[in-house]
Amino acid sequence: MLMISPVNFTASEGTKPKRISDEKKEDMRDTAMAGGAAGAGYTAAKSGGLNMAKKLRESSSSLSQTTGNIKRGVNTLKETKQVLQQPVAEANTLFKRFKINANIFTNNMMSYLKNLKVGKFVQKVIDTPIVKGGCKVFGGALAGCVLISGLGTLYNNTSKIVDNYAPRIVDNFNQVADGLRKSTDEE
Repeated sequence: MLMISPVNFTASEGTKPKRISDEKKEDMRDTAMAGGAAGAGYTAAKSGGLNMAKKLRESSSSLSQTTGNIKRGVNTLKETKQVLQQPVAEANTLFKRFKINANIFTNNMMSYLKNLKVGKFVQKVIDTPIVKGGCKVFGGALAGCVLISGLGTLYNNTSKIVDNYAPRIVDNFNQVADGLRKSTDEE
């Protein structure tokens, strides 16, 4: 069988503890100081890293707020563009239709005059360039009335949009500007 003998950790009687030389003491002190400095450096690095992470998180939060404000501003611009496109399209249509309306009214008057049951003399007068020119003038005048009426309707619709929608747009832009101002002040 294998036997393990007990180990004695006490100094045997008669042995004196060894004296540590001054060089050895100095080496031990330097080692301890280097270890302490390393520990202090680790603590400082850890603390600095935590502060850096905290600053990054704060700047990320500020950046996300700024990005949110910019997105709200862009959405407000898109919404404004959509609302204002309708009156612009109506105005373009009114002016494009003026010439078409003038031709339609002129042709309708000419066809009405030609379809009248009148004598041959009156028919000859209806076919003269003076009557055709008069029909063009009256057709243009009627198209002008349609244009003016359309402009009045366009004005009413646009004023309703401005009265109802402009305050909302201004509020949205003010909120965006305040948000951007706060995020730049925090930096």
